[in-house]
Amino acid sequence: HKNARTSKGAQLGREGRSRAEGESGESSRLQRANDPDFYQACVGREGRGSSEADSRGAHPEPRHFYSVELQERDPHLPPLFPVSHTHLTSEEEALKACSVEQSLTQQCLRVNPKSYCIWLHRQWVLDHSPRPDWTHEIGLCDLFLKYDERNFHCWDYRRFVTSKAAVPPSEEFSFTYDKIAANFSNYSAWHYRSKLLPLLHPSPDHSEGVAETALLQEHELAQNAFFTDPSDQSAWLYHRWLLGKTERPTAVVCLLIRSLPQPEAFVTFNQPIKGAETVGMVVAESPVLLTEKSDWPKSLWRFPLSDDVIPSNEGAFTVTVVFGESREVVSLCRCEGEEEEGRCWVGGRGPVFGSTHTAATSSVLAAELDSCKELLEMEPDNKWCILTTLLLLQALDWLANSTQIGDMFRRLCEVDHYRQGYYQDMLSRFTIECLVMGVFQDGLSPVSLSSLDLSGKGLSRLYHTDYMLTIRTLNISNNQLCSLNHIENLVSLETLVADNNQLQGLPPGTEKLQMLKVLSIRNNQVADPRQLHCVKVVKVLRLQGNPLCDSQGWEGLVTKELTFLEQLNDLTISPELQLQGPENILLK
Repeated sequence: HKNARTSKGAQLGREGRSRAEGESGESSRLQRANDPDFYQACVGREGRGSSEADSRGAHPEPRHFYSVELQERDPHLPPLFPVSHTHLTSEEEALKACSVEQSLTQQCLRVNPKSYCIWLHRQWVLDHSPRPDWTHEIGLCDLFLKYDERNFHCWDYRRFVTSKAAVPPSEEFSFTYDKIAANFSNYSAWHYRSKLLPLLHPSPDHSEGVAETALLQEHELAQNAFFTDPSDQSAWLYHRWLLGKTERPTAVVCLLIRSLPQPEAFVTFNQPIKGAETVGMVVAESPVLLTEKSDWPKSLWRFPLSDDVIPSNEGAFTVTVVFGESREVVSLCRCEGEEEEGRCWVGGRGPVFGSTHTAATSSVLAAELDSCKELLEMEPDNKWCILTTLLLLQALDWLANSTQIGDMFRRLCEVDHYRQGYYQDMLSRFTIECLVMGVFQDGLSPVSLSSLDLSGKGLSRLYHTDYMLTIRTLNISNNQLCSLNHIENLVSLETLVADNNQLQGLPPGTEKLQMLKVLSIRNNQVADPRQLHCVKVVKVLRLQGNPLCDSQGWEGLVTKELTFLEQLNDLTISPELQLQGPENILLK
């Protein structure tokens, strides 16, 4: 027993010394790599080498030595690669320099194959090489993906290489299938597949769409994957992308033209018009084409107008909206119940949520829904299965399945409580869609939609405000709103009731609500009067139950910010004394 203990102790001692030596070596390596003197020396020598090269007209032979020495010590350091970029300027030495850089990056990739700077530097080198060997680079990618098929850095580099080498998309599509067949849990391969599908099977009706037959085949592949391993998220996420590829034509939801407070027009589309695309409109018989351009996708477009563009007649007229290569004629009629001093016209088909499917697609989605329900019986707490079942219900008939969809959203909040805020936002979006569509199903047109009641619906976020151009009265009380995001889209809003929420103030952009006259935000979390400065045109403000009302002299601070205010809470403000300053405000 004594000999055994001695032998075991010696073994542990050797292991301890070996481990200590390894830790010491690693510590020394990191210390050397992070030693500022060593780093400064290496960079300084590189700089002196560069200066010497400039004076003699050529680079000295050992110019890469210090870069290699430091980068091999720690390839995580990105500053040395830009230093190397400065040496690739001589055309006659470009091939030799690129060869050295390729060897350097390949050595560094062996140490750290998931370094952004190494892959990006190698991409830069190959892009500037006089004779790049793309076949070798494809083989290098194959080698790295053989050891780690989920190295997304290598996948990104592979897309660059294959584009330069003009590899047919069909070959890469087969390559992704082989990688997915070897391991379903390969999100990079699924992602690459989504990039190749529109190239291989473009939709005849949409420039970025995918042909229906190809989409249905991908549905089957994704279904096989997540039934094989229901806990892996890669196939579920790809399936969700497939559901989102259903095409719907772009159309005008609502068009509003008004003369006050200044002549302008607003156009809302059923989906964002992508950035850098011009949207134009021709009002009535006017020969002028009004155009607007945006650098980012958006669904709501605003057009400043001149007085001579707005028709002088009181009846209906048409507006031609031009977007991309399409155009749509919208009939407008006079708004009802407007003030005499202003004129307003509105028209459009109203919002349409969801997508329409062909019989073939509906049949495949219905079969997938049945399969997901079976899987859900076996794994009732699988969040991906619950979410996909929910999305399939939405895709097939979201309005008829609204009760079941709402229950599944609440179930997701219980199963995946770390992301319950995300699911609550999704439920808020769905709830607003149901309420808005319910209004239009009652036979109302955009002309008649002047008020909307969203109170007590458990909303955590506002959605589709760009569809509410004609709303004059909005009630969002008794919800869980922390912010009134995109509230500036309600360009006709006159009365906003947002009591009993969690608002700390009003977001930037609220100052664009030039028609807003009544604002009620009782029982929220407003503590700073400066959070209210963006609603300067408001005449009636109700703030009871906010922390601000507990501070001394808060009335004067609020009225200083809001000079048009006539009523604060239940008290009327004397306009004569308001001009004398906040310390002399008289409330009566």
